[in-house]
Amino acid sequence: TTIDINGVDIQDGVLKLYDVAGRLIRQMPFNDHSIIIDREGLQKGIYFFTIENNGQRIANGKIITQ
Repeated sequence: TTIDINGVDIQDGVLKLYDVAGRLIRQMPFNDHSIIIDREGLQKGIYFFTIENNGQRIANGKIITQ
């Protein structure tokens, strides 16, 4: 899955991926306007994510893996 971020100058980005119980599954740093989430190691189900830039949350959402 690729997430594109528009309208924000990403300098110190972090995507945090959580399971439905709220446990942090992955923390992925990035410095570009897109980030690729590799499905490897993820079970089928619903995951929630937050995107932070310089320590401030700029987006959130959910991903469903099949």
